[in-house]
Amino acid sequence: MSDSEDILEHPEHKSQLALYKRIIDDLKQINGSVKDVNKELSKVKNTNESIALVNQLWENYKKSAQFHLSETRPDDSATEN
Repeated sequence: MSDSEDILEHPEHKSQLALYKRIIDDLKQINGSVKDVNKELSKVKNTNESIALVNQLWENYKKSAQFHLSETRPDDSATEN
């Protein structure tokens, strides 16, 4: 008898092998799910980076507009006379 035949003749070995197979199958499913989650997280990260860039551009535009508006406003002291 070979070693594999000896293992299969013992019921506890059969149940242990079945348990290992279930564990391996479950881990394969978990790995697939983790890959899917990682892909989605990557998409979210890219979207967040784009939003952060737009936010920075908007803040720079706002500061520039405020500066130019303050520079082009008529001087209030000159209109008091």
